[in-house]
Amino acid sequence: MTRDQAGGVHLWDRATGKHLDQLKMVKRRELAVSPDGRYLVMSEEDPSITYLDPKQDIGPIGGNKLKLYDLESRKYVERFAGFEGNSRYMEFARDGKTLVTVDRRDGKVRLWDVATGKERRSCFALHEDELQKAYRISGCELSPDGKTMAVACRPRNDPLVTLRLWDVTTGKELE
Repeated sequence: MTRDQAGGVHLWDRATGKHLDQLKMVKRRELAVSPDGRYLVMSEEDPSITYLDPKQDIGPIGGNKLKLYDLESRKYVERFAGFEGNSRYMEFARDGKTLVTVDRRDGKVRLWDVATGKERRSCFALHEDELQKAYRISGCELSPDGKTMAVACRPRNDPLVTLRLWDVTTGKELE
């Protein structure tokens, strides 16, 4: 799999080098591949959902939708409904049954059931005072056992990054 400058994802046959498919995707959006290599997940804007963020006076914001692509059948699997948020970072847990997404703008962490497409739980990786100061999520990573998530955040236009650890099961920050 490769990505082009416009954000497209290209699928290739490993044995022959033959180009198999091209998926359109928004530039600078993350994607994740399931541990078994079967699914590719990406987020895209969902124009059917708009909402206002009470913490920011920027007008209506567009929602998101997770798109699940079955790499074996080379077809999209409609499983996830649209939601209010902007899931930029995502990663599958090692067992492939849970997908973790993190909204870049407000730090909302969501745990999704991959089989049903339902949100299991959510919490926020940014503190209330940081939301007022326009902090942003700049990355996240799950531990190999899938129990802990590291979230990097920083104030907009500031190189100083804060790293926090979260218990994925409880949604609580680790001290």
